[in-house]
Amino acid sequence: DITSNTVRNYNIGIYCTDDIFSKRRIETNKLTNPTQLAFFDNGILVNNTMPYFGNPGDHLIKKNKILGTRRGIGISGIPNAELLKNTILIKADDATIAGPGVPFFGIQVLSSSSVKIMTNDIIRPNYIPNPNAQVVDLLFGISVENSQQNMVFDNYILKAGSGARFEGDCTNSLLYCNDLDRNYYGVKLENAVIGDQGAPWWLWQPDGMASDNRWRSEEHTSELQSHSFI
Repeated sequence: DITSNTVRNYNIGIYCTDDIFSKRRIETNKLTNPTQLAFFDNGILVNNTMPYFGNPGDHLIKKNKILGTRRGIGISGIPNAELLKNTILIKADDATIAGPGVPFFGIQVLSSSSVKIMTNDIIRPNYIPNPNAQVVDLLFGISVENSQQNMVFDNYILKAGSGARFEGDCTNSLLYCNDLDRNYYGVKLENAVIGDQGAPWWLWQPDGMASDNRWRSEEHTSELQSHSFI
């Protein structure tokens, strides 16, 4: 386990790779990068290049505070991971992000199925204005890419270019009860297949069931951008 550490001025704060047989808990760590220019930095990075068939909860990333980095939490090849109650502060303004054209992520999930991404806060400071169009493809609150059956639930995302973004085959993923606050686009579907959201009419649920996301916007008229999605 990796718990209750303080890490400052890092390129990668916590890094685990090809840990295919072990359970891993990364919890209550504080990672601080004060430069605001962390173009190549990662707070917590966990990836496997070999197949891993873990059980739910084997990889738990919970209650970490990550302040000022290009990618707060990144996982790749980690099915059944749980990313819970993390706080990620992205301090870069739009000009800083757009200058080099290197994308920033609160949470990025790559090729990882059945991941729970729940009750995380991904925010930018109050002194940074609401995002403009130039960071739509450069600043993602949560990005799920080629990962199936993920649950994105009850997260708070403030002032991202795209609050929640799905790319590629994300079949049977769920986007429920998230608070999407002043993002340029609340949700961006990029050549993505995510499946139906909510539930249709049934005899015992005559009004159907909405996904219950909350959308708040000040800068633009469209909260959803999509390209070739189902």
